[in-house]
Amino acid sequence: MNQYRQAVDEIAAGLRALGIGKGDIVALSSETRLEFYLADLGHPRQWFGGGGSVPELSVQGPGAHHGNRGACAAFIEDPTMLEALRQAPVRQWILLTGRAAAHSR
Repeated sequence: MNQYRQAVDEIAAGLRALGIGKGDIVALSSETRLEFYLADLGHPRQWFGGGGSVPELSVQGPGAHHGNRGACAAFIEDPTMLEALRQAPVRQWILLTGRAAAHSR
């Protein structure tokens, strides 16, 4: 349990370091896995009682899903999903697994 809590605290600190706070939207797009739950618990709504997480980004492109609008950050499964969602209007992409090649917008 201590390792779980430590992981959530580290994710929360990372999000705060990115400037994400109360009222900000963080999207989550992943298969069911431990990292999904850690990311969800590390989200600002957990520490401030505000903000929100959107459980899925659409692969249909920007604006195709209400969750795509205004996300400050998005936790995504892997580099393949990153490429599929790259055009969604998200400020910060965070991979749950793997590494992505550097890509400029």
